[in-house]
Amino acid sequence: MKKPYTNDTDKIVHIGNCTIWPGQTREVEETLIPGFVQESSGEEEQDTALEDALVALLDGSVAEIREALPGLPGEHLDLLETLEASDNGGKGRKGVAEAIAEERLRRAAQAELDAFRDSLAGLDEEALLAKLDEVGGDIERQEIVQQAIEALTPGEEEQEQD
Repeated sequence: MKKPYTNDTDKIVHIGNCTIWPGQTREVEETLIPGFVQESSGEEEQDTALEDALVALLDGSVAEIREALPGLPGEHLDLLETLEASDNGGKGRKGVAEAIAEERLRRAAQAELDAFRDSLAGLDEEALLAKLDEVGGDIERQEIVQQAIEALTPGEEEQEQD
């Protein structure tokens, strides 16, 4: 962004490709003005703090890193992977790369199960029983369907036991 700059010295000033004579005012790129300090939006400080925290995590063992991965948001996981692989201090450990890949797979599998659970909402017992047949030997999905069936009929088991 251009801003007016007045040369209030008794010498010629050069800013970027502009020559400014004493007493003259010219529009110049504000980042080139001597003494220019860009206002921080706070995001850079947060990014730096995040990066510092992730670098500190990477100083730990592969086991410590693996243990911390489930608590990191996806974008932090991406940054962690980038930092580990980077030339400037990254160790490029195979175990860390594998742990990050495993965490991504775990999250993808969980997201798929969550989507399956959401797809059962509003189905009646007959439709849920049909879903139970559809899932075949997938134990996790069987459990999800079974929970949905139990949620539809909360009191029947208690009535049968009486």
